[in-house]
Amino acid sequence: MIIHGIILLVGTTGLYFALVQYQKTRLLLSSGIVTTATVVEMIEGQGEDGDLSMPKFRFIDNQNRPVEFTSGISSKPPAWEVGEQVQIIYPPQQANEAKVISYWNLFRWSIILAALASPFLIIGLGYFIFQFYVGDLNPRI
Repeated sequence: MIIHGIILLVGTTGLYFALVQYQKTRLLLSSGIVTTATVVEMIEGQGEDGDLSMPKFRFIDNQNRPVEFTSGISSKPPAWEVGEQVQIIYPPQQANEAKVISYWNLFRWSIILAALASPFLIIGLGYFIFQFYVGDLNPRI
């Protein structure tokens, strides 16, 4: 029973952090500034499967200052080409925390945390629901 309680706690904690990340994304989408950024450089890096490319973007923030940021997601083949323009969003006073507007860029941590928490929740809750409804099936003599 203790093990299942720990499993349920791990699942609940993971789900909590998934919801926190989701709320942060919703706040960014409701109050963030949307603008267009241009890919200025592709930074090459090494991954398990060989060379990966990360785009470096440049845009003008709401105070007319040029800002550059590098995407946290790398890929092979490159997802963008130098000179390509993409829509980004950033918090009003934190232009260096810009994100490319795409489903995976905005919601990846919510999805990953919820996916990891789900089996723990199912196993933990399943055990306690089973115990509540079925109870002890082996009568003691």
